[in-house]
Parts: sequence; C-alpha cells; structure tokens
Amino acid sequence: MINFEALDERLINLQPYRWVSIVRCKMTSDGTNEYQSDEFFSSLLSSPAYHNTYLSPGSWREDSVDTHGPFSIYKINPQHYRVISNQQFIQELLEVLNDTTFYTEKPTEQEIEEVMDVVNSFSEDLLYYKFERQHLPAKLHKNEYTFDFEHSFVLWEFVEFLIINQKENLLHILVLGLD
Repeated sequence: MINFEALDERLINLQPYRWVSIVRCKMTSDGTNEYQSDEFFSSLLSSPAYHNTYLSPGSWREDSVDTHGPFSIYKINPQHYRVISNQQFIQELLEVLNDTTFYTEKPTEQEIEEVMDVVNSFSEDLLYYKFERQHLPAKLHKNEYTFDFEHSFVLWEFVEFLIINQKENLLHILVLGLD
C-alpha cells in the first residue's frame, strides 16, 4: 500500500476562470515502490489526497470524499492513465494551453512562461502519466454527455498529468482546468 500526503499547491491563473494547479504529494510505502502497478493507482484513487473537486483554490486540503475533479472516484480505474515521456508531457500540455476552443486568445507569453518554469523543473527521468478520461463538455452536444455527479458541470475543461519522482517519493498532480 502506498500512502499519499498532500503537501502544497501551486496555482497559476491563466485567462479568467482558466488555471493550472500543481498539487505536490509525499508518497510513503510499506516497502513496495512499484509506481507503475495497479496497486499504485488503487492506492492513489483511495487516498484523500487525490479526492479534490478543484472547485475552488485550496480545495486540495479538503477530502472531497468520492470525487476527483468532475469525476466520481468509482468511475476511474488504472486503465485511464497512460504512460508518456517527458517530451510527450510537454508537447501535450502546450497543445492544451494553446487550444483556443474556449478562448479566442491563447494565454499570454508570461502565463505560459510561468507554467513552463514549473514544467522545466521536472527532469526527463521521472515517470509521467496522462489521465485519459476526457472531460471537455463544451466540445460535445448536450445529449452526448452525462455528468458523473451534480457539480461536474462546473468544470468545462479538465486535463491531468501525474509526475512521479521515485527518488524523492514525490507525486505532482498537474491539472489544467476551466471553470
């Protein structure tokens, strides 16, 4: 079993209502340090540190019981996470940051620079995952989308990456959201 303790959050505001949240968690283990196993994801999904509504700054401090962003914890499983490289992480994050689906303008150079300062602090030898369960209801027709729980509709964009530093036993949960 792996335990997670949320340590802090860095919140970077982009355009109005759009943001990047990086929650840093300390990981402790009963001896198994297998961060690519179903056990890791089962431990993560059951941890109060991962139960975060992202509905307000500082929500990472509160156990959101059965939710993670716009999703019910019970509808998330280890197969929703895809291993990616450091380069893929940067490329996919920049694609989302520069997507103008919701805004006619991209984030400013200064805003992207602030995000990239954090991203560039992650070395290439870390483990990277992208949460593959899409939550982009603005891109779907109303009849094609059902919400996991009553407040899911608040988040119009939710893209998540996990960055695991095995040497320091740290997990960074990076979420780009729009509410």
